[in-house]
Amino acid sequence: MPDPEVKKENDIETEEPVKTKPRVSTDDLYRRSSQYRMWSYTVESLKETKIQTNEGGRAQALKKYEEARSKAANENPELFEKQQNEFTADKMLALLTEEEEVKYLQYYCNSILVTGNFFNMPTQVKATAMSFFKRFYLLPRSLYDKAKQWLTKYGILSDATFLFTPPQIALAAMYDVDKRITEKYLKRKFLSDKEEQKLEPIKEEEEGDEKKEAKEEDDSKKTQREQYELIIRTIRKCVKISKQIPETTKEESANIDKKCFFTLNPNKLIKRKIKQLTKE
Repeated sequence: MPDPEVKKENDIETEEPVKTKPRVSTDDLYRRSSQYRMWSYTVESLKETKIQTNEGGRAQALKKYEEARSKAANENPELFEKQQNEFTADKMLALLTEEEEVKYLQYYCNSILVTGNFFNMPTQVKATAMSFFKRFYLLPRSLYDKAKQWLTKYGILSDATFLFTPPQIALAAMYDVDKRITEKYLKRKFLSDKEEQKLEPIKEEEEGDEKKEAKEEDDSKKTQREQYELIIRTIRKCVKISKQIPETTKEESANIDKKCFFTLNPNKLIKRKIKQLTKE
């Protein structure tokens, strides 16, 4: 009589092999990044990009000079009629060559390192600052974008980076530059056509509404409409805070620096006081 515990060969359960996730190398990750897609060059293509950027800058400088020369000629017609050859761009302008531009930018790159070392900043911070500085001046057309100008003027200088996420700051920049297009984009993303038609304008946030914000529900529990309204309120708040940058003058900064100097060097402060008293 066969043993009931002995299973037939076909009845034996076989364990499926554990599927291991394919390892992704650091090189593969890099090749998938925006850094590789947008900012990787061959030696030749990098040289060509620098030359094109320099030529673009020279063209802009010539255009700006001609506008200034034309204005000055209208204000001083007699002088320009007699001495018009003295005011040509070739005689007046000393445009930077591509090599000079590289040296000039390198000087400021070194300044970034000096500043970073002075404040004992981590290598990653200095490397990031250097990288972005070089990128912007390699393709300066990206600086002309109004939203990026907003980020430079408000986002970086204010406390926004401590209070909001990068996507919120980016949306705030877009919203302040073009409210209509940004709202249209967010409506398409969060609202159906019916909801969009019924949507009433969101009121501007009043003082003290920050306390109410702390009691808001978790985002995952909100409806699409509530999420849309929350995003609009958040980016409006980001715009407001980003523009709260304390203004200062060179003289005021010098006085603050003086206070800081003597606070850090009390011996010099005391010697200074002794010198004043002994003169009296």
